[in-house]
Amino acid sequence: MDERITLRVNGRTLEAAPGRLLLDVLREAGFTAVKNGCGSGDCGACTVLVDDKPRLACTTRAGQVAGREVVTPEGLPPAEREPIAAALVAEGAVQCGFCTPGISMRLAARLRDPRPYQPGEEVRLLRPHLCRCTGYLPLLEAARKLLTGAPLPALEEAGGIGARLPRYRARERVFGEVPYVADLTAPGLLHGALRLAGVARGRLVALDLEPARALPGVRAVVAAPDVPGSRYVGLLHDDWPVFVAVGEEIRAVGDVLAAVAAESEEAARAAAEAIRAVIEPLPPLTTPEAALAPGAPRLHPGGNLLARTAFVRGDPEAALARAAVVLEEHFETPAQEHAFLEPEACLAVPGADGTLEVYSPGQGAFEERRQLARALGMEPEQVRVRLVPSGGAFGGKEDLSVQAQTALLALVTGRPVRTVLTRRQSILLHPKRHAMHLHYTVAADREGHLLLVRARIVGDTGAYASVGEKVLERAATHAAGPYRTEAVDVEALTVYTNNPPAGAFRGFGVPQAAFAIEGMLDRLAERLGLPAAEIRARNLVAPGDPLPQGQRVGPEAVLWHQVLERARAVMGDHPRAGLALAFKNVGLGMGAPDTGRVDLEVTPDGSGVVILGGASEMGQGVSTVLQQMVAEETGLAPRLLTVVLGDTARCPDGGMTTASRQTYFGGKAARAAARRLAADLAARGGDLKALAGRRYPGEFRGETVPLGSDGPQHVAYGFAAHVVFLDAAGQVERVHAVHAVGRAVNPLQLEGQITGAVAQGLGFALWEDLGLEEGVPRHDRLARLGLVRADRMPAVEVEVLESGDPGADPIGVGEIALIPLAPALAQARRRRGEAWARRLPLPDPDGR
Repeated sequence: MDERITLRVNGRTLEAAPGRLLLDVLREAGFTAVKNGCGSGDCGACTVLVDDKPRLACTTRAGQVAGREVVTPEGLPPAEREPIAAALVAEGAVQCGFCTPGISMRLAARLRDPRPYQPGEEVRLLRPHLCRCTGYLPLLEAARKLLTGAPLPALEEAGGIGARLPRYRARERVFGEVPYVADLTAPGLLHGALRLAGVARGRLVALDLEPARALPGVRAVVAAPDVPGSRYVGLLHDDWPVFVAVGEEIRAVGDVLAAVAAESEEAARAAAEAIRAVIEPLPPLTTPEAALAPGAPRLHPGGNLLARTAFVRGDPEAALARAAVVLEEHFETPAQEHAFLEPEACLAVPGADGTLEVYSPGQGAFEERRQLARALGMEPEQVRVRLVPSGGAFGGKEDLSVQAQTALLALVTGRPVRTVLTRRQSILLHPKRHAMHLHYTVAADREGHLLLVRARIVGDTGAYASVGEKVLERAATHAAGPYRTEAVDVEALTVYTNNPPAGAFRGFGVPQAAFAIEGMLDRLAERLGLPAAEIRARNLVAPGDPLPQGQRVGPEAVLWHQVLERARAVMGDHPRAGLALAFKNVGLGMGAPDTGRVDLEVTPDGSGVVILGGASEMGQGVSTVLQQMVAEETGLAPRLLTVVLGDTARCPDGGMTTASRQTYFGGKAARAAARRLAADLAARGGDLKALAGRRYPGEFRGETVPLGSDGPQHVAYGFAAHVVFLDAAGQVERVHAVHAVGRAVNPLQLEGQITGAVAQGLGFALWEDLGLEEGVPRHDRLARLGLVRADRMPAVEVEVLESGDPGADPIGVGEIALIPLAPALAQARRRRGEAWARRLPLPDPDGR
């Protein structure tokens, strides 16, 4: 009989094998507020108390805590929970919430410690924790006030647009009461696991599934022959295999060869590892240059060039001939890992009538339904996708990850199956930010007015298309920035390689282009002896001017100039400050169908209203935005408004949560529905009960035209200017972020989104590196990716400029706040006397 030990958890006695991880023991016992973000002690999401001290459950064996008192977030007494929750919510320190329970437990441990507070200790206290959403500053401020007893800012409990409302369900997130997919269960649950290829390129010669089938507890092993529908899926192109078949070529290290369902997660993962694959090694194509070389092997039937975006405006050669200054430069930016704290997961539950219910953390319920139905040979109406609040995404959960394999296992076994990726599998499998090479030629007259911007951009889209061609299209259309120029000549190539796929990531191709065009303006300013702000002021578009791709800007450009002037004033003559601008489209645009939909449903008893939207809540706060939009039009208190998102059986199809579109598209749809409800409410003297059971649809269609056509290519653009200040040692001391937002829906959330994006931009600029070698990420742990932690985060000052028009549309800031950071930092480095920056990440002065 196996040796067993006992431990006390939240006052309850548990038995466990001494060698088992405490994290597994706790979660299997139902304490799911203890999160698994890494499995290697890197992120802190699994922090619990052991005899009042913080302990990482993912690196602690049960035998190490035998006979000791373990407290999880579920077991913390209300008197201790309340002040922690109040501080984190008031400071806007809760976004996706996946990291928050672990952070809360470390705060609880410190509050139990009688030692007096030491100034600045909150930075050391929170350093073991990763947070990819907040940028740490709200967390640090909440911790400081908790430890010192300083008063908290007051939040509003009612109000529409402009109110500092607490985030929707924020208090529940603090201690892990909002479940993620990995926390869900179902009667008869089986656990899924994947067998990945592990090599970037090779031919699958043979696949032996029998060793897996022979293991105890295994209920199903599936591979390519078991897929009943299309074996290839994709957002834009069906080129990504659910499973690689024997005889086919492996194109990426994260390719799936087989999947297993078993009675326990440990059994499933052991079975997946037992599958024997015979792979004939093939040399991987790891650069676009190699992939486009004559005679290179074709990774896909259509060749290695996925897409080409090109446009010319004006007469480039005439502009060159007139130029007083011509500059040429080459830039490189790296692949970047999203590093959301919640690894990909899926729960699939088969119905007795042949239907299937799929719980997913994805970014588009109806798009997932479309792909899943096609792969499973089912009608879309037979598949119900229900989006679960996501523990971060940033674009990285737009593509399918484990959903198709998990759904197939559920259909084959007739039982619910839940699959959760390990952190290493997550890094190997999901798409990254595109690595790009950008070659620029810029010409100007003697006063610094742009005459020509010529850009040749090559993007490494990895093994599969994802949304790569649209990322490079966006890089192309933003290649000349928000600047007036006589001629533009842009070409962008999207190239397949054997690197991990690249797809959507916060900024969607624009951060790479901004690094290049802003760097070119800095070089032009230095050549002409002009300040950085002045060269931008002379070229920034004004109302009525065409943007470089042809769309004419409207009165919003007045606010853009005000943003620049504010940033110029903040920068002053600081000798180690850098300034950069950014603009970024809202919505899909370029003629693509793009509709936002939100319905309002009065509850059957008339006690409240349910907001039904197609969006994904992944920490950006769309639920709160929709609440405030509806409150604005109806006057109803937010406490009466419940939000349900991403359920294909209940919610309208509101499109993907991407391209900063949900605040704009979903918000306008919600307001349209709310105006209908408000009219009926007014007609009934404000009696909501009289409208019980009624449903009010809302819709907004974004009408745009394709690139090269006259008219709006995007419904709107965001705009920002960031100023980066360095200390004497060259480290980033503070960032001043000035943003044009139309109207600020919730200033608390807006500030948090900007601060979090600055943190990711800082990582992109300085430290983050996937470390690809022969198509395989060398850095397959969170600790090795160069992610920003609390002790690396500079001060961030957020300044928001609104249009002053009460009818102005709010513009999302989640993407654009990342874009200017790297070029502003590069300019600050140059002003400090360093060489021109051509490649990211930049060298760290301290080698950290």
